[in-house]
Amino acid sequence: MQNSPMEGQVSGQVRDFLQERVSAVRARGVSAERIALDPGIGFGKTVPQNFELLKNQADLVELGYPLLVGWSRKSSLAAVAPDGMLAATTGSHPRMLPSVVAAVLAAERGARILRVHDVAETVHALKILNAI
Repeated sequence: MQNSPMEGQVSGQVRDFLQERVSAVRARGVSAERIALDPGIGFGKTVPQNFELLKNQADLVELGYPLLVGWSRKSSLAAVAPDGMLAATTGSHPRMLPSVVAAVLAAERGARILRVHDVAETVHALKILNAI
């Protein structure tokens, strides 16, 4: 899937795919309360496409279902980090800080479910977001 990623602008493609899948499962009797959407950050997409999904995340939230995102420790985060920044990290996973930032940005843009590795750090950062 990484050898042959999606082509072009992905926000609309992912939105259309998720809407189609929602329609399919709803037609089979799955209640709306049992549905959450996952745009598949890092799966079959390029680095710019992953960040396009974050930038345009509101388009997915507008579908009306809880959005689940998993930015935690994704290679896309390392790809945009300044040279040497991740190598200089001590005492934690090198992608912890960018993962927390991405999780906060996703939450700020309407994600309701976050898949994370660094739970305590993410919770602390979300408390700051919630304070405003």
